[in-house]
Amino acid sequence: MNKLLAILLLSSLLSACASGPGRPIDSNDGFIDDFSRLEQFQGKENVLYWLNPQLQQKQYRHIILNPVINLVDNAKHPALVNDSAQYITEQLWREFKQQGLLSNSHADDTITLSMAITHIGLVQKGFSAWDILPARLLIDATKNATGLADAELVVIIEIRVTDSESKQAVAEVVMNLRGDKTHSSSSTVTLETLKPELDLWIKEIANNFEQPLLRHQAAAKP
Repeated sequence: MNKLLAILLLSSLLSACASGPGRPIDSNDGFIDDFSRLEQFQGKENVLYWLNPQLQQKQYRHIILNPVINLVDNAKHPALVNDSAQYITEQLWREFKQQGLLSNSHADDTITLSMAITHIGLVQKGFSAWDILPARLLIDATKNATGLADAELVVIIEIRVTDSESKQAVAEVVMNLRGDKTHSSSSTVTLETLKPELDLWIKEIANNFEQPLLRHQAAAKP
């Protein structure tokens, strides 16, 4: 699991990011604006990200959390996606509230965190983060994974972080969360199946949005 704050907001870790160009992707079908500008986060094969290079250094102390939405095309089990989106929203809301970070006001020191689930299903092992973007490309991958013992559960979540006052984009992130154990074709994917992975991911985000560290420093333009 990754540390989302390290990707989005901590300037000390941003300086350690690989600066190479992202792999171009033809389609922008998804929640985020432009897949072609994404880069793979160094040391995190399941994380692709983009940071707005034009934003000035700024400190953020509060978060407006939008409900996680369901953007899964032709979902086999739409109720599962909706339940997962609601679960992530509720758990993040609880974690951020405990830390005193939640806000309902659009202010200079506040970011807006928006997320969408764009895929939940089985995918044949070996697919990289790039291979599964945009999520509609998973149609063939899912078909090929059906009935395979080496298929793994994949949840794709696309994330937008914006300045709540200026509405400028701060960052965009795509994460693919993968189950730790294989799932056969006879396995039924339920919210209970997903919860262990989702809980780890939710905790990882919440634990890193500590108020003194909630800041973003844009990378210098070349």
